[in-house]
Amino acid sequence: MLIISSFSSSYFSASNTAPLVERLLNNISPSLNSSTINFFHIMVRKLAHFTEFGIFATLVFGIFAVKKNVWHLSWLFYSLISVILLALLDEYHQAFARNRNASLGDSLVDILGGLTYLFLIWLVKRNKFQNTKELIKN
Repeated sequence: MLIISSFSSSYFSASNTAPLVERLLNNISPSLNSSTINFFHIMVRKLAHFTEFGIFATLVFGIFAVKKNVWHLSWLFYSLISVILLALLDEYHQAFARNRNASLGDSLVDILGGLTYLFLIWLVKRNKFQNTKELIKN
């Protein structure tokens, strides 16, 4: 959470990351025009949002699942709720940071990142999940 919060600071504003992306892209392909560079800059920033919240969701889920033989679907739900709360809190924080602005669109990208990672966990390890109702029956 602290890492995500630090990424929401003015140090990681678009105006500070743009020169880095531009320099990297110009080294790869010097003939790129400014609109293409701007597009890639936006995509890198959105991918960063997606990835950081996916990693956060995975870590939160891991807190529940560590050293457990059977996993519960409710853990995915609780992890997703944590992602949603942090995504909204992150955008609220950005509203007060210099050179940053709050964006519901970024929150949606954050939530989609968390949801995607949690879905992949379920997809890869679905045989480890057991419905809580089934546990009560047994």
